[in-house]
Amino acid sequence: MISPRQIYDILLDYSNTADEIQEIIIGLTWTLCQVQGIGLCMSPGIPTRTLSWSGTLQKKPVARLAPWIKSWDNYEATVAMAAINAVINTNSRLIAQSEAILPSKSANLVVFEHFLPLIRGQKVAVIGRYPGLSAYSGELDLTIIERLTFPVKSF
Repeated sequence: MISPRQIYDILLDYSNTADEIQEIIIGLTWTLCQVQGIGLCMSPGIPTRTLSWSGTLQKKPVARLAPWIKSWDNYEATVAMAAINAVINTNSRLIAQSEAILPSKSANLVVFEHFLPLIRGQKVAVIGRYPGLSAYSGELDLTIIERLTFPVKSF
């Protein structure tokens, strides 16, 4: 069984390339990185006005930024994941092994629909609260890891 820490090493192996960053855009919801392809990662929920490396990442090799995936700085980790996703999205070996998954219900839940036969009855941890995910709580031993807390409104 793969340990959670090994996932980072696998991602770093896939992104060990001299391909250069063409563009990085950090938006309120998504961070975009363009290499040859485009990769996305959800932006940190807490905005910042200061990034010491702002405007300096263009033309840097992905292999130089990818190790930020292990950073405790949310913005560094986000940029790294977007860059890694950009490489993965253009890796012909990975694309050849993949298949299109079309949603029958919510696009947010398509991955759960697809893998449900394999994960039914298993312990599953999800990072982030997906809308409608509670529909699977009876079929999975589901743990949702959510950094944001939402206040409960009482009327």
